[in-house]
Amino acid sequence: QRADETVLTYANRTKAIGKRILEAHRTTNNGAIDRSYKTSLENELVHSFIRGLKPEIEQRIARNLDVTATVEEALRIEKELRDIFEIRGLQGFQVNTDLCQICKKSGHTADKCNLILQNTTRSLGTEILVCQICKKRGHSADKCRFREAIGQKPVKIVQSDFVSCQICSKPGHTAQNCRSLNNQQ
Repeated sequence: QRADETVLTYANRTKAIGKRILEAHRTTNNGAIDRSYKTSLENELVHSFIRGLKPEIEQRIARNLDVTATVEEALRIEKELRDIFEIRGLQGFQVNTDLCQICKKSGHTADKCNLILQNTTRSLGTEILVCQICKKRGHSADKCRFREAIGQKPVKIVQSDFVSCQICSKPGHTAQNCRSLNNQQ
């Protein structure tokens, strides 16, 4: 189940996959489907459906139910969790998939990280550097040992723009290298 996907959408996607598997089995067996195969497929679909649910739903769902009962139970749990989130005043029901660029834990972003809020010093910087010459982590191109093999040309150090900072929202660096973070401390 995707982070922004409802149980019903996920159930329909799983059901469509099951139908495709059943249709493929039907074409290979000249249109015949034995009862044991269909039962086995339904059991596997239920197990796959449960394993693919969001963790907070998967932990609460009852096992050993048929397909319909499992989907109904998952829908009930999703509604219950949504109601709990609304009562607590949280912004809608969704799994918090934010990953902090400082401590690498999920559930928050770098601007709300306890390591920053408590002014805990940590070795920031070198563990996320990626060399543009050898593509290894931990150093930049100007300090690469393979630089001499390529030649003594000056190397322009450019960090890739696929990363954006969770503190200042600017591309090209992570929260560990953020200048605004260093200015605050």
